[in-house]
Order: sequence, then structure tokens, then C-alpha cells
Amino acid sequence: MIRWGWVLIVAFSVVGCEVVESLDSRPSPDAMAHLVLIADVQVGAMRLARAAGESTTGNFNDFSEIQDQRERINRAMGLLRAGDSSTGLSPLPASMHLWLDNVEHIWHRIEESAEQLLALDEPVLHLAEQIGEYSALVPRLQAAIDGVLRELIASGATIHEVYMVSRQLVLADRMLRRAGQIMSGGVGTTVAADALSRDSATFRRVLEGLVSGDEQWQMTAIDNKDALSELQEAITLYEKIGDGIDAVLGTFPALMSAREAADSIRLESEFLADQAAHLAGAYADSTRRRR
Repeated sequence: MIRWGWVLIVAFSVVGCEVVESLDSRPSPDAMAHLVLIADVQVGAMRLARAAGESTTGNFNDFSEIQDQRERINRAMGLLRAGDSSTGLSPLPASMHLWLDNVEHIWHRIEESAEQLLALDEPVLHLAEQIGEYSALVPRLQAAIDGVLRELIASGATIHEVYMVSRQLVLADRMLRRAGQIMSGGVGTTVAADALSRDSATFRRVLEGLVSGDEQWQMTAIDNKDALSELQEAITLYEKIGDGIDAVLGTFPALMSAREAADSIRLESEFLADQAAHLAGAYADSTRRRR
């Protein structure tokens, strides 16, 4: 049960001085409860906007928060519209229905986007997990590639072969950066996904060229035993990383859909909070005039 002290604080923060006047004139318990429910809509909208904005970075708690705030707003909207026979709470007066209709209309749009976003939680969270695993493997991969490079230099490899292997160190770091850009979002997300796909294909081809040779890229198969040992370690690591990169690229369309839904929720939630404030102000004025 909400304490009355908290009710007063919420009501004051929602509609300012006009509500203070109505509180001073001791509005009915139903009026106070209605104002608190409207405040629930406002607070829920703000929290929903924040959670939606952060959910696509792969945080499970944000998806949980979206569901919690969705239930909170649905409950408040239901009580404002229909009241509660179990507690004797009356519905919001008919004179406020035009305001309430507007708030409900906005909320319905938000809820559709919330349903879409919540349905995509699994691929988004899996994507974040894959990037985390990749991040942990990159230092080991770079160490193995560095070992190959050192052995090739010691065995008198050509400048071109040394260059091709040394570039793998840069590609490994760049792919990690691309994956991070995909996860964090922004205007360069699609460009980062395309670049990640190209870098991954290049990295894989160089590894294959070191094993079997690649005439087009002027690479001969490695025959240095120690270099081959380091190369096998790099290949084993990249098989794990490559699966993760494939998963990132395969999940990219779902991530973009989730981000689109999250953007819609953020924008509409701000509008919802604003319109709920107008409803609260109109209701406070109406309550004061009736007394």
C-alpha cells in the first residue's frame, strides 16, 4: 500500500502548483488516487524510454525493466479507465475521457513497439554474448599471429608474406572495433557490418593461404614447423571467433529491427509523459472547480 506521504510527493512533482492548490483543499481520495495513477504513467514512460534506449546494447536487465514498466502503465491505464470495484475506486470522470483517450492512443503505439522489442531480446542478448566472447579471444589470436610472424621473419619469408601476416594483427583488432560499433549503434552501424564482413573474409583467406598457398595473393604455404604450430593455434581460435562473427552478421537484421522499435519507444514515451502531464493538469483544474 502506497503511503500518503509518497502520494503527496508524486502528485506535487507531476502537476506542480495547481495540484498543490487541490491538495490544500483536500480533494477526494479517488481524486488523489487518480493523480497518483497518472503519475505512474509518467514515471513508467520515462523509465521505459531509458530501458528501451539501453536494451539494444545487450543488457538483460533493460528488457526486464521494459516488461515491468509496461505492466505498470497498463495497470494504471486500466484503473483510470475502469476503476477498481475491489477497492471502490471510481473510473476517471467522463469529463476527462478526451484527455485519457489521447494518452491511451499514444500508449497503444508504444505497446506495439514494446512487444516487438521484447520479442527480439534473445538475438540481441546472444549478439552481445558473442561480441564478449570475441573480445576475450582476440588477445590470444593476436599472440598466435605474432608467433607466426616472428617464425616467418626468422626463416627468411618474403616481404609480401610478412606484410600479409602482419596485417592480420590489425584486422583482428579492427573486426573487434567493428563489432563494438554494431552493438553500440549509431549512423555508421550498417557500414560497420559491411566492413566486418569484408575483414572477416580477408582474415580467413589469409589463414587459408598460409596453409595451402594462394597464387592470386602471392602467398606460398608455410613449411616452417614452428610457424605451422603457431598458425594452427591461430586457426583454432579463429574458428571460434569466425562463428561469433557469422552470428553477429546473421543477427544484424534483428538488431536493426530492435533498434528501430527502441527508437520509437523513446520518442513516443516522451510524448506520453507530456500528454499525461496535461491530463493531470486538466484533472487538477477540474477537481478544484468542483470544490
